[in-house]
Amino acid sequence: DSLMINHDGRIGGYDVQTTPYSTLRTVKLSNGEALPSLSEYLRQASKSQNTKLIIEIKDHKSSARTLEATRAAVEMVERMGLKDHVEYIAFSHDACLLIRELDGNATIGYLNGDRDPETLRDEGIDIMDYSSSVILKSKPDYVDRGHKIGVGTNVWTVNDRETMMKCIALCADYITTDCPD
Repeated sequence: DSLMINHDGRIGGYDVQTTPYSTLRTVKLSNGEALPSLSEYLRQASKSQNTKLIIEIKDHKSSARTLEATRAAVEMVERMGLKDHVEYIAFSHDACLLIRELDGNATIGYLNGDRDPETLRDEGIDIMDYSSSVILKSKPDYVDRGHKIGVGTNVWTVNDRETMMKCIALCADYITTDCPD
């Protein structure tokens, strides 16, 4: 019944999607803070006009639940006046299309790696947000093709220098890493 912020589907032994909010609030992060809700996350981020938030819509147990969470997240962002501070990413193609329908100006990244840049452009999706294995091993031409038609590229998750240098050489627009140093 609540949108929570957590990268993985489980935390502290709990399944985030099926655990009541009141229980999830008892889970402590490694820094001692409580697992945040989306509204808390947005409220904190709203304190800085220079902060850009990337909200990943996670796949849920059903497509209907994924779309319900998508709609709720986009509506909350709009209600809190943060549309200019948020970008969305999702593995769900349908979630990306719903975001576009709900917010014609949103920046949207598709994570699944199974669509070419031309299709994404035609669907109103702004960024190929693909794994390094997709971009470097099977689809390196996507970066250049995307640039020619206005579709950006983010490559994830790049945690070694050699792979990072290959992504830079391809002119990827963004690189997601756990090791920014």
